[in-house]
Amino acid sequence: MPGSAFLCHTAAAVLLLLCSGCVHTVPFRDATGNIIPGSIASMETIIIGGIPQNIWFRGISTSNPPLILLHGGPGASESALFRHYNSLLEQHFTVVYWEQRGTGRSFHSNIPPESMSIAQFVHDLDEVVEYVRHRFNKEKVILVGHSWGTVPGIIHAGQHPEKISAYVGIAQVADVAEGRRLSYGFALSEAKNRGNAKAVSELEAIGPPPYASLDERLTTAR
Repeated sequence: MPGSAFLCHTAAAVLLLLCSGCVHTVPFRDATGNIIPGSIASMETIIIGGIPQNIWFRGISTSNPPLILLHGGPGASESALFRHYNSLLEQHFTVVYWEQRGTGRSFHSNIPPESMSIAQFVHDLDEVVEYVRHRFNKEKVILVGHSWGTVPGIIHAGQHPEKISAYVGIAQVADVAEGRRLSYGFALSEAKNRGNAKAVSELEAIGPPPYASLDERLTTAR
């Protein structure tokens, strides 16, 4: 992944660790300190795909459209990052911060490794969508995917358009192989334009993708 994306994921992980002792999320209160009627601020564990998974529900009014955030990774919860930068969404939507299987408070050491597949994540997402639709009595939900989250997000939206009122892809994943090929070409071109002989040498040494190791992938990202 690009260096900036890696830093964002690292920051999210650090923020999540800092609040790892939290078992609740701050409620919405009016000017007098009373909880706003009809608001929701809860951190819950729900059985999704046969295992317990953590979901935060936050919104000033549950009558607002539900919006499910699909974080990047996989394995890098961005709940703290979303809340820090995008909490204004909670004024207009019932925001669902879902920590996907193997991530954050949804991590369990006994999760079967074979279940960590795109098909399973899409199935999990459909269970989350169904849960949200029925809990808040809404016909459709909004999906917002970031990076890896765009993979299960766009597949699910394509499979179940009747359940989705809008899909938003941020850093949308499309053709991974072509994306890496373009990234290599861009990095090499920029290195030459900037006269960065060291970067040119390293990039030419590994050549264009596909790569057999993570170190080779990180060379392009760096």
